[in-house]
Amino acid sequence: MSRYLLLAACLAVLGCAKPPKKVEKPTDYTTFLDSSCYTVDLFDRHDIIPASAEVPVAFRGYLGDWGNGAWDGQWCHDLRVLSVSPSGEVDLLDMHAPRYTNSPATVFRRKAIIDGDGNLRFAYDKETHIYRLDGRFLVGKRIGDQGELEIAMTRKDVVPLPVARPERLALGN
Repeated sequence: MSRYLLLAACLAVLGCAKPPKKVEKPTDYTTFLDSSCYTVDLFDRHDIIPASAEVPVAFRGYLGDWGNGAWDGQWCHDLRVLSVSPSGEVDLLDMHAPRYTNSPATVFRRKAIIDGDGNLRFAYDKETHIYRLDGRFLVGKRIGDQGELEIAMTRKDVVPLPVARPERLALGN
């Protein structure tokens, strides 16, 4: 009997007694996508500003036009991230299509922040928006008067490259 206890102890030390790892199934974001989504026409220019070299690479992924998605698959939404600072401050356009509740199409310029967990967040009135990057998707959650809605969006654009700074290259930075 002591041999079995000794064998069990050895297996535990070697890690053989660990429970098997749970394999997570990838999330299917396609239920939130709608390539026919349309929000608003922008009459003013809102250029996307390339990130400086000081902006963390993880933050740069948010820059650009995001769309082709609808809150809970029903309400079209676009997000145009115009700029990201090294500290995670974000300037963006928040755009929505007309809603089935007869509300008009809207576009608002908003300030956001990329938090310590890498999520892009902003709030207004009683609404909070939280977005995160997941592969080729920008996944979002909207919490407020209409409950908790979810969305996944894809890129609608090509993100501009950072501007080359020859003086920095000459200095070796």
